[in-house]
Amino acid sequence: MADLPLYPPLTEHVFYTKIKPQAEQMFLPLEVAHVYFYFTLRHFYAASLPGGPYLFTHKGKLWDFSPELKELGLSLQTPLKTARHHAPEAQIITVDFADYEAARDPWLQWSFQWFSHIQPHYPHAWYARLDLPLSWEPIAEDFQRFLRQQGMEGTWGGGWSQCTARLAARCGTGLVVTADTTESFLAPLPVHWLFPELAPALEALGIVNIGRLANVPLPQLYQQFGSDAEQLFKKSRGLDQEPFRSMQRPVTNWQFSFAGHPAFAGASPSAQQLQAVLLDGCSQLAATAQHSYQLVKEFRVMWSFAGTETCSRSFTLHAASQDAQVLWRRLQPHVPSKPPTAVELRVETWEEQVPEQLDLFASPPKAKTSVAQLAAQLQEKLGRHAVTLPVVPRREQQLNMWESQGL
Repeated sequence: MADLPLYPPLTEHVFYTKIKPQAEQMFLPLEVAHVYFYFTLRHFYAASLPGGPYLFTHKGKLWDFSPELKELGLSLQTPLKTARHHAPEAQIITVDFADYEAARDPWLQWSFQWFSHIQPHYPHAWYARLDLPLSWEPIAEDFQRFLRQQGMEGTWGGGWSQCTARLAARCGTGLVVTADTTESFLAPLPVHWLFPELAPALEALGIVNIGRLANVPLPQLYQQFGSDAEQLFKKSRGLDQEPFRSMQRPVTNWQFSFAGHPAFAGASPSAQQLQAVLLDGCSQLAATAQHSYQLVKEFRVMWSFAGTETCSRSFTLHAASQDAQVLWRRLQPHVPSKPPTAVELRVETWEEQVPEQLDLFASPPKAKTSVAQLAAQLQEKLGRHAVTLPVVPRREQQLNMWESQGL
């Protein structure tokens, strides 16, 4: 694959990247023993593209458009209202990423054949990390082969950071940027490639490319952009703002053979023994889901009986879970009365676990109603003689007074 526009191959485990925090050149040693890759698919959201011109939108913004509309001066930074004005005949198609989560699974499975660490970015794009200094040409060839097999188009790029790998993929398929070439690679790129939201403010200051942004000292960025200064400073130098969050490939099945287990010695399991074994299987799948931060949405049980008889059944949970008891309650009513010789549980659909949002601004607890206040309220509703006030000891009165004053 000699025609790939590859940068010099990675041969070192320690690289140095140039940064200029305050107009003076410094060298920051970085322990780099891996390469990041960014894979992206084009037109993943359309099984068959419309015959005429089209505009794809996502969250009220222009996401993609047909190639012939480039002659009208459209770009991905063009406001949607402007794009519709210049191309009134174009078909408007809204993209919802939630509808394409399942279509991503075959590509993640392909990635796990080459990489041990995957981080999904979009349903059509993901990061991968190569921990060994191996040649990436076989990976590129296999990616192109899988694209042709699926009838799709896609690009990929590599770099010593996630940020650089994503920009390399945008420049063209097969571009791999090493640490020593990162500065020269980033310098001419437009700022809106990295910072689409902040690009208007940056361009108003005359900062139109990443090279100019990398020369701005950090204190000046804080004065102009406040809390966004840190990400501007790091990403303009090819540094990642957030660490790589690896998606572990969960084990998808658990199986148990009664015929080959010494505890049963060829005998059929009792109902209690079968229940204990199935509970253990559900616990194993639940533990796998918890360790990999995944949720079980759909799983299948497969039974084997004496001879060649087999049967299976699929279960879909109303709400994805990683609780063993939830899996067991769904499975329990369908346990066969005939003793099996083997059983297998297989997860067919995983869902990513969304972390719970902590409420840091919870409302303060309400003050407790004292006995006297409660009695007064009841007297007002039921009459003065309907409720007799209890005699509260002096010590209790003092405690209530301290509690009401927050002492």
